[in-house]
Amino acid sequence: MVDPAVRLLGLQSEIAYPDLNLLIFEHSCGSSISILSRRLRYLLPEPGPGDPTVRLMGTDHCRGHCRRLGDLEQCDAPCSNARDRKLILLVQRMKREALEESGPPGPA
Repeated sequence: MVDPAVRLLGLQSEIAYPDLNLLIFEHSCGSSISILSRRLRYLLPEPGPGDPTVRLMGTDHCRGHCRRLGDLEQCDAPCSNARDRKLILLVQRMKREALEESGPPGPA
């Protein structure tokens, strides 16, 4: 995540199987890697008893963030996918902080 040549493209959401949601990353060389979001959910606080378990994707209540791979915004809809949307923001923040700590890149 700290490599400046790697960027998060977005979340590929699977409507029927939320545990198959993928975070898609791309390297500047053109290669890409997909990571199951469930493999990174440990970075987030555990869901509370009042957290949503219903997926709104595909319903009238869905705001459509998960339908667009490049949409990296948080979703505040009461949807179980909102947790993976929070994961996007966390990954971005972790990378930004790591890059700030390491300072500007040196000469090549």
